[in-house]
This record gives sequence, structure tokens and C-alpha cells, in this order.
Amino acid sequence: MLSQKINWKAVEEYLTIGTTMNNATFKEGVDFKLTSAMKYNNTNFKSSVDAVLQAFENTILTQCRGKKNILLELSGGKDSRLIAAILKKYNIDFSAVVYGDGKCLDVRVAKLVARSLKVPLDSFTNAKEGFTMEAAREIIKRNHGLRFFHNRINQYHYRDYLKQFDLVINGYTANYLFDSHCCFQYPKYPWFYILESHNAFIPSCVNSKRVYIEYATENYDLSLEELWVNEINSGVTIDYDVTDSLGINEAPVFDQYLIDTTFELPYSQRVGISLTQQMMSKVNKTMWLLPYSSYGGFPLAVPYSKHMWLYARLPKNLPNWRFVDPSESMRNIKELFSDYIETLPAFVSTLSELGILKKDKALGLLKSSVLFEHRLMNFKIWCDVNEKIY
Repeated sequence: MLSQKINWKAVEEYLTIGTTMNNATFKEGVDFKLTSAMKYNNTNFKSSVDAVLQAFENTILTQCRGKKNILLELSGGKDSRLIAAILKKYNIDFSAVVYGDGKCLDVRVAKLVARSLKVPLDSFTNAKEGFTMEAAREIIKRNHGLRFFHNRINQYHYRDYLKQFDLVINGYTANYLFDSHCCFQYPKYPWFYILESHNAFIPSCVNSKRVYIEYATENYDLSLEELWVNEINSGVTIDYDVTDSLGINEAPVFDQYLIDTTFELPYSQRVGISLTQQMMSKVNKTMWLLPYSSYGGFPLAVPYSKHMWLYARLPKNLPNWRFVDPSESMRNIKELFSDYIETLPAFVSTLSELGILKKDKALGLLKSSVLFEHRLMNFKIWCDVNEKIY
């Protein structure tokens, strides 16, 4: 018998499309509240890279106003580096932190950036020891189970350090807003973007085709920009609610004007990482020419297509270049949660008996898709914390 306390429709949505519709959570009758529901207004005013840069600088200055003890989580990538250069441009005092061991490229590049800007930098190991079931359950309890816990492991593990600061900022929301490479194939046809993004998971639930059709129908008339803002709203709200509940004064660096100014740019000016590259070249040419850790340590000035080409070919010949990227978290989870992952097939059987999953299809996805495995693991941990059904 299905538990009346669980919103099974939301569970089906999450397992199928990785999110829930209408801000629903897994608890019946409980929705998450958007802290600031931005939207893309499609105002058709003439934007420019200079206008986007000015809007971005204004959001950063607004967040920093009145704050004396500011920390930037400096990844070595483009967005946090751009924020660092802007803070320095306006003579705002701040310190920085990078997560990773001394051999990884993130740390090496972050040290170059901090040294060039004369900014104090702390370096902490990526908290492999932080990948514990206690941490996973605590994070999932705070994010309603709607975001995978690895995104906030470092903030959870180093929370006592981060709580010392009046403001903690990072390039997280800038990465959401300025990067368009995730959907550059379909700038005018978001329907096909939705189809490509979610098609592989249609068989995951008994009612997943219905879920998918409802989701696609609801979003059919939206532009990619509007879809992206919806994802920013929900993702930022849930993730920043987690850090807020941990007592960390973390704040996103975006607002309504920045969203409109960014998305009014011609699409050709923001494909890939081109928008951040252009802004960086205007703020600080030195930062523009330093290596970009996310794509192989080649200068940020290198065009995105060449970054991709070089990254695919050269790192295998450079054994001393080690990267911190999502795959490292995936490896940690695979290794440190191996016993828990082995319980997922039995959990599939339980959900199948409850009529939530098609057993054979779901077991096939478990073998073929790490993404589905993590969604299922997330929901199982949520059940451990809230409502055991097995």
C-alpha cells in the first residue's frame, strides 16, 4: 500500500525528468518556495557585452555592500575568476578558498589567479572524507531530496570555516546564466532540447511517458531562455536554502536586470563560454590569458571550440595534469557508497511492487545510467530520512 505521506506524482516526475513540476516536493502537500522568482521578460531592448558586464558588476557590488568579511570560492574556472577580477577592480577586500589537492589543476590555476590579483587564498582538499552517509542525509534533508547531495559536500564539510564570513560568493549562478553550450544545438527549438535531455529516462516509471508529455506540453511555448531561468530559479533556491540552513551567508550574484540584459544578447555572442571570455578580456587581460582549469589548462582567451578540441586530445599525454570536475565526485560516490549502491536493485523491486517503476526498465537504467542511479539513490536516502517504505 502506498504511503499517503509521499507525493508519488512528484517522485515519478523526479525519476523521469530530474525535477518536479509546480515546485512540488516528495512530501504530499509540501512545496518549496522560490526565494526570488526571476523570469525572462523578452523586452527586445538592444543589449551588449558591455551592458551585461555592467549589470553583473552591479549585482556583485549590491551583494557586497556593507559586508566587511567576504570570501570567494575560487575554482580556477572562468566565472569565479571574473568575479575576483571585478572585486579587485572596485577595490573590495576579499579572501578566497579553493577545494582540491595541490596537484589538481583547479588549485594550481586558482593560485595563479590569487597571486596575480594579490588575494589571500586558502586551499582545502576536496573533502573525500566528507562523502559520508551522515553528510548525504543531512544535505538531502535540507534540500527536500531534489538536488543530488554531492553539489554541497564541500560547503557542508567546511561549514564551520565558511560561517566565519559575512558573505560567501562563487561563480555557480554565473555559470548557469552565462553558459549556453549545454543547448547550443537548438537555439530556436526548445522542444528538441527537452526531447534530447529527457528521452533516455522515459521508461523509468510506470507513468513516465505521461510525466514527460505533461512536462513538454507545459514548456512547449517557452524559449530556451525561459527554460533556463526556470532551472535557475529552482536550483538556486534549493541549493542556497541548504547553505542558509547551515548558517553560511552565501548569496547568488544575479538579479532580474542581469537576466534580461544577458538573454537580450544575440545568441551567437553567448554560445559556449564566449560571453564570459568577452567580459574577462574587458575587465582584466591578465586573467583572460591565464589557464582555464575546466578545459585542460589552456588560456581562457582560446576559443571554446579549440578548448574542447585540445581538452579531448592533450590531457592524456600530460599525466601531471589532474582535474577536479564532476567525475571526481562521481568516483568518490561510487567508491565510498558502494555498499549503499548495491541496495538499489532491491529498492527498485520495492518501487515496482508499489507500482512506481517498471522493474526491468529501471534495472536496465541502473546499469546504463549513472544519472538515473543517482536520482534513485537520492530518493532512497530521502526515504531513509523521512518515510521508510521498504
